[in-house]
Amino acid sequence: MMSDSPQNKSGQPLRELNTGTSAVGSWLFKVVHSDIVGYSYEWNGSQVNKQKMRVMFVSPLAEDYCIGVMKVSKQGGMQELEAARLNMFKVHNLFRSKIICFTGDKKQYVNTPFKLVLDLRKCKLTSLLQSQIAMPMAAQPPEA
Repeated sequence: MMSDSPQNKSGQPLRELNTGTSAVGSWLFKVVHSDIVGYSYEWNGSQVNKQKMRVMFVSPLAEDYCIGVMKVSKQGGMQELEAARLNMFKVHNLFRSKIICFTGDKKQYVNTPFKLVLDLRKCKLTSLLQSQIAMPMAAQPPEA
């Protein structure tokens, strides 16, 4: 249950996001970095090379940040990923999400404090005006 504190008006803390709360909460994200990365894996004895767009988001608290990914599709190809990166997921763009879906990425390979990876094809993101809410300029790794 969200209170009326100033922080909650801009979304719930990212540390409260999990598979149980992903469809009932409201989260705020700002794009701090996006890129397209290549990866490969072995399938039926042959090497498969793929690409995906990776976006780093920061929440209203700089030490709460996460990664979202969009894998290349057969229909849109690389052009779709590049268009999404240059148009929708530009640095400093701000989003609110009330429905969040996760990928099956293994937590041990995620290098952010939030260990679940957002599936950007399935998340319902609403673009917001940047001037409405104060957000950190960059992610800040937690101190050990």
